[in-house]
Amino acid sequence: MRFPLDLIWLDSNSQVLAVLTDVPACIDAPCPLYNPAGAMAAAVLEAPSGDAGRYGIVAGVHLSRSPLGGPPRGGPSSRRTPRNLGF
Repeated sequence: MRFPLDLIWLDSNSQVLAVLTDVPACIDAPCPLYNPAGAMAAAVLEAPSGDAGRYGIVAGVHLSRSPLGGPPRGGPSSRRTPRNLGF
């Protein structure tokens, strides 16, 4: 990528396994590979840098999707509160 990202690893139930924030842009090839230790992920969500913190995404939360989009639901007070990212 040519801009910094937040990387969010998810299991098959959309539970966040790991989050790596502010991953720098890759300028020189080959770009580094990122894989958190022990995370058997089904998917990786790439988000603009800062989104994980903005939406309270941390390991252990469950992400959900809204069919209509819209702002995230739930507050950052609970690590297990589902987050709706509107995608």
